[in-house]
Amino acid sequence: MKKFISTLLVLVLAVALAMPGASTVAAGTGSMTVVSSTSTQITGVYNKAGGVSNFVDLSSAPISAVAAWEPDPYPNTYPVEPPEAIDSTWDNGVNWFENNGSTADWIWETHLVNDPATVYDPAGSLYDANAAINGRVILFETTFNIPAGYYPTSATLRVAADNGWEAWVNTGTHHLSATVIAGWETSNLHEVYLKTSGWQSYGTITIPLSELVSGINKLYVLAGNEYFAADDNNTPTPASKYNPGATIFQLDINYETEAPDISVVKTGPTYAHEGDTIDYTYEVSNTGDVPLSGVAVTDTLGITVSYGDGDTNLDTKLDTDETWTFTASYEVSVDTTGPVENTAEALGTSPHLIIVTAQDNWSVVVLHPDISVTKVADTTQYYIDGSVTYTIVVTNTGDCTLYNISVVDDKLGTLDTGLTLDSGESKTYYPVAYPVENITNTVTATGYDALDGEVTDTATETVIIEHGFTYTWGYWKTHSSYGPAPYNDTWDLLDEDATFFLSGQTYYQVLWTSVAGGNAYYQLAHQYIGAQLNVLNGAWMRADVQAAFDAATGLLNQYNPAQVMSFKKGTTEQKAIFAQFNSLAGILDNYNNGLMGTPHAP
Repeated sequence: MKKFISTLLVLVLAVALAMPGASTVAAGTGSMTVVSSTSTQITGVYNKAGGVSNFVDLSSAPISAVAAWEPDPYPNTYPVEPPEAIDSTWDNGVNWFENNGSTADWIWETHLVNDPATVYDPAGSLYDANAAINGRVILFETTFNIPAGYYPTSATLRVAADNGWEAWVNTGTHHLSATVIAGWETSNLHEVYLKTSGWQSYGTITIPLSELVSGINKLYVLAGNEYFAADDNNTPTPASKYNPGATIFQLDINYETEAPDISVVKTGPTYAHEGDTIDYTYEVSNTGDVPLSGVAVTDTLGITVSYGDGDTNLDTKLDTDETWTFTASYEVSVDTTGPVENTAEALGTSPHLIIVTAQDNWSVVVLHPDISVTKVADTTQYYIDGSVTYTIVVTNTGDCTLYNISVVDDKLGTLDTGLTLDSGESKTYYPVAYPVENITNTVTATGYDALDGEVTDTATETVIIEHGFTYTWGYWKTHSSYGPAPYNDTWDLLDEDATFFLSGQTYYQVLWTSVAGGNAYYQLAHQYIGAQLNVLNGAWMRADVQAAFDAATGLLNQYNPAQVMSFKKGTTEQKAIFAQFNSLAGILDNYNNGLMGTPHAP
């Protein structure tokens, strides 16, 4: 029989499985074999010296088993190994090992049954001067490892011995050959305890899987030869032809491997508003090599995550080719300032109760859109023909970007469209208006966030147009307290009986003095009094008119009617003064007739 020097572990791995998008994982089935060899340790001996049983514990200093001299033929020849005896009496007597190409070998403590009387120190615990007669029982121990992730599916021990055996794994069930009874190892090894018939006792044992552990395991085999003397119906034979207790065994363990794994991909919206309901989707995939049971998803938001679909074969297990969909909803609470951040965890359990988990995060930005618009006129009171400049400021006062902003004034029209403002960003407009009457106008700014949530703001400004109305000097001439037209009490602010500058006449008298002959003094005086009363009556006087009025005031304070008339044919300088009287009179005449910014009274 072919023999290996050390215990052999044969590992066979099945083909690996893979899933798109996931890493390749080892998967499948395999086997491992533990065989008897010279690396098997002897950790105890039941020494029968002196006719009593004395157990010698060698566990702290075990000795290695010896390759047995297989008799061929028995009992006359014990060849020295190597070479190995092929097709020996023992091999043929227990033919399973040879027929199945086992690498197991027959092993024993010493080559001959009488060796304990010659190879051991007579003072030692292993010495027996009559070992050939007393018999001996040896405890063989083989250590083997079942790697983590290897899950045995069957364990079969095949064992034989000359003459009897007892075998077990770890602290499991003790299995006995047909040639022995329980407690035989401590007996005197007579026929009643260890039969000499059927000496090559062979057994096939199914080891309960519960007796195997992940990691280090120990296989124990007790093997012994019988008491051999005439008083036990044995015919003595020279010790040189006796073999000690020998054994051969092979433990075959079939196992399966699993590399369970799981993944979860969580998705949801990117944005939400306070009060919105966020709908999450969880895609859970089996990225391992075995089905997973008890698959569930939890969320750190504390929301209920419900299974949707994906169990195509309805076996309630997440198979390696399946992806299950789960869903959950969460309502964004009011006053949520930051993003809604949460973690999903998917969990599943493998056939061998390995729990696998995976996590995925999702963050939803909670939008708080807001917009502000302000509108300020550079004045709130204007006279007709004046311009009003507005300062309009549109500001994104929210925490998110606003898109497609429009700025529309109900009087000034559209100021902007398609505007985008980041949070805190502003844009200023300076539209100009030329109102002819009191004006109240409202500007509206409207924008949209990433969810098309609309925000709007308005600003209103009022400008009062203080123009009043003008009347001609002829109106004021007839509406004094002297009539003949109804009295206009604006005269109370001027007093028609007061002296008019250097004229030597009252206001009333000046108005009734003729301008015949082209009297420039009275032409200006009439228009001046009309303009003065118009202003006192609330009419607005434009700046250029005011300048003319002020210039007229200066001339009237300097010259009297006679002087002005004399300038008509006077020096060049005097003629220029005369012409100035006429020019200023023309300007004030236009003003009084409603032609210089302030309308004439209807």
